[in-house]
Amino acid sequence: MLLGLFISAFGASVAIKARLGTSPVACCPVVYAAPLGISVGMSMFLFNVIFLLAQIAIERREFPPFRLLQLIPAMLFGSLTDLTTILIGPLPSGGLPLRTAYCAVSILMVGLGVYLLLRANLLMMCTEAFDAAVSRKTGVEYGIIKIIKDVLLVCIAAAGSLIIDRRLVHVGVGTAAAAVFVGMVVRFLRRDARLNGWLDKVLE
Repeated sequence: MLLGLFISAFGASVAIKARLGTSPVACCPVVYAAPLGISVGMSMFLFNVIFLLAQIAIERREFPPFRLLQLIPAMLFGSLTDLTTILIGPLPSGGLPLRTAYCAVSILMVGLGVYLLLRANLLMMCTEAFDAAVSRKTGVEYGIIKIIKDVLLVCIAAAGSLIIDRRLVHVGVGTAAAAVFVGMVVRFLRRDARLNGWLDKVLE
C-alpha cells in the first residue's frame, strides 16, 4: 500500500511539474494551495478530510467508525506529495516537448500507483470511498458517480483558477489526458497475467 501511495504521489508531483494540468481529483487541492498559504500536500489532506466528512453526512448512522482510518492514507499521500515535489524540484521545466513527457510519465505513475493500491485492497482513499457511499445511497452506478464528481471538481478548480490567476492554471490538456488514460493504464495492468502472478507470489 505504501509503495502505491508513494508512486501515486510521485506521479501527482510530476504532473504539477509538467504544468499541463493535474488529474481531476488533484486539480482542486493544487489550485487552492497557494491562496490558502499551505503546501500542496496539506491541501490534498484537507481535501480528503472534506470528502470524509461528506461520507459521514451522507451515511450518518450507517457510517462505520473504522472508515475514519481513511485519514491514514490521506495523510501519507499528502506528506509524500510534498516530499516528491521537493525531490523533483531540481529537474528542468523545459519547453512543451519536455512538459508533455512529464505529463505522460505522470499518467503512467499514477496508473501504476492506483493499480498497486487496488491490489493491496486495504483502505480506500476518501474521494473513492465518497463515490462508493453516494453510489450505495442513490443506486447510481459507481462509475457514473465518479465521472460526475470529477467533472464538478474540474469546474470548481477552473473557476478558482480564473478568479485567482486570471487564467487556467493546473487545469488543462493534462487534466483531460489523466481522466482518460489513467484508467486505461490500470485496466491494462490488471489484465497482465505475468505481473499479477508475480505480485501474488510477492504478497504471499
